[in-house]
Amino acid sequence: MTHPRDSEAWKMFDLKNTSFVEDPRNIRLALATDGINPYRSMNANSSNWPVILIPYNTPPWICMKWTSFILLMIIPGKKMPGNNIDVYLQPLIKELKELWNEGVDAYDSFEKKAFKLHAALMWTISDFPGLGILSRHQFRLNSVRFNGEQEFRNPPKRLSGLDILEQVKDINVTLVEKKRQNTKSKDHLNARKDLKALGCKQDIWPDENGKYASAIFTLTNKGKKAFLSTLKNISVLDGYSSNISRCIDVDNLKINGMLKSHDNHILIQQLLPLAMRTSLPSEVSAILIELCSFFRKLFMIHLVVYLVEEVKLGGPVHYRWMYPIERYLGQLKSYVRNKAQPEGSIAEVDNYLRDYRDIVKKRLRSRTRDTTEIDKKICTNLNKLPDVDKNILISLSQGPYDQARKFSSSDVNGYRFRTLAKDNGLKTQNSGVFGTFGTRSYSSSKDTRMNFGVVPYYGKLVDIIELFYNGFIVLLFKCQWANTTNPRGIKKDNLGFLSVNFTRLIHTGEHEDDEPYIKASEA
Repeated sequence: MTHPRDSEAWKMFDLKNTSFVEDPRNIRLALATDGINPYRSMNANSSNWPVILIPYNTPPWICMKWTSFILLMIIPGKKMPGNNIDVYLQPLIKELKELWNEGVDAYDSFEKKAFKLHAALMWTISDFPGLGILSRHQFRLNSVRFNGEQEFRNPPKRLSGLDILEQVKDINVTLVEKKRQNTKSKDHLNARKDLKALGCKQDIWPDENGKYASAIFTLTNKGKKAFLSTLKNISVLDGYSSNISRCIDVDNLKINGMLKSHDNHILIQQLLPLAMRTSLPSEVSAILIELCSFFRKLFMIHLVVYLVEEVKLGGPVHYRWMYPIERYLGQLKSYVRNKAQPEGSIAEVDNYLRDYRDIVKKRLRSRTRDTTEIDKKICTNLNKLPDVDKNILISLSQGPYDQARKFSSSDVNGYRFRTLAKDNGLKTQNSGVFGTFGTRSYSSSKDTRMNFGVVPYYGKLVDIIELFYNGFIVLLFKCQWANTTNPRGIKKDNLGFLSVNFTRLIHTGEHEDDEPYIKASEA
């Protein structure tokens, strides 16, 4: 199974629409939409909804790339469209019906002749909030009033306040105080009695007085506090997720508010394993962490019980999930230049400037802005080097200019880095640095044989320094490096979590061969 055409839904569609299948040039489409905030991390609320069509008449390795997506429209507004999305989608629905029923004239450049092109919308792609807007209209189940026939009656009469009062004056209203439930747990006395009747899990049966021991997976108040405190104090990268800590109420031991679907992904794949490892017994947390790891490797959140059935019905999951769409929406946000009219910026760049920007980026990537290639040519004959490489070697021998620049943040290799001082007071953390570097080591103080190997290094960014040479620029990171060459500096527990000890630092500058700097491109 490599394509949606292998799914049961696709094959059933072919059986019911034989005339459509006869021409392989007819197009199968998916419709996707989701809300984005074009202002990124600025303190401004906005919800623009791009509407995207995805044609499935392309090879599997091209089908879900953003270059194959068709941006149809951008629904503007400070709020999500809600049920009003029907108004915005009405022209699209009209054109889709035309493509399905009548078709449109098209030209086949291979056969060099015209033909009637038809299209079919196979399904929609959205997260759960988007699904509620696309499919769960408040009138969709009212088959009596919305029966598909044309409406000729006059609109209903607008009632005044007196008219409404006249209609409800005879209604008797009885106010009943609802008994507040102290717990929503399914683990209660009757459930324990059922276990005893079934003859299973004897260790948690109730006694003669109706008392029973807590189940092994039950969180105590101390465990709940430890669990929620961990979630509250976790710092993640910019844009990695929303501020989940604002939903954590440690005092009342609750998680309040509504998280977005992406936040739920991050919560179950990354944060829950970290928070539950000390809150539950190891035999329970190990199973839950393994399940979270399974979802993380699978890159999706679906219940295991119907995951296989979904694949059978719709084909490979990555043709119908939101990850490619969300990446494309993130790219659309990067096009925004005019904050007053973000929709115009997205539409203009996506349609006219996208190819030009790609060409410029490729040209910029081809320019040498660091000294990586120089090290390979040091041992070669200097006279054989081109003039450009000679100039670089001469510039390195002369050293950098006396003046340099320092920054508190920098974007490198697609990541945003900030210094420790800049990170203080922020909810997110971008000062962590990781890299693998070659290191010399000896088995003992008396050993004269040097071993050379690659060691992972974990550090905290202290300074970002830009050095100017004659003809090129080098960006350096100065870091506090944990001593990962020593077993006491890094440790892996039995659940697979890695702990790094930053109280034991190396390359602090106290010794002559200490090197706290790395090139920014190596981070």
